[in-house]
Amino acid sequence: MTAVLVMAVFADNTVVSQNKARADATGRIWRRTGQDAGMQVAFTWGKQVLNLFRAASLAEGLSFLVILSVSLGLISRDYVFMIGMTHGVLFLVYMVLSLWVSNSRNWSVMVWLLIFLAAVVPFAFIGVELFLRREEQKGLQQADPA
Repeated sequence: MTAVLVMAVFADNTVVSQNKARADATGRIWRRTGQDAGMQVAFTWGKQVLNLFRAASLAEGLSFLVILSVSLGLISRDYVFMIGMTHGVLFLVYMVLSLWVSNSRNWSVMVWLLIFLAAVVPFAFIGVELFLRREEQKGLQQADPA
């Protein structure tokens, strides 16, 4: 009884895969794969990944502001290594999640580049948060047209 796990790429709860799958209202993708046709694999991406990216964006933006406050002398330079390592890890998580969300939401390269530039501009994470909130509302309206 072997099963093949096939990654589905979807935007706003619609499947963009050539394999037969169906999406329910919660955004889960159910797919029958492998020799056992009764086995179902659930993907619960969509809103969860977007919320994770929103949290990473906020944390990365705030850590960038903390690093800038060290350069202004508001925080002691004794904490530079710890703050710098934390910001570096958060930046890498932000970049990976931005690629993942932009791929799953079918954003253009220009949108992704603007989100990338927001990571290096102070206070730009606020604009990204507003954009992501609007994208989430758009996804909810498409999932529930009533």
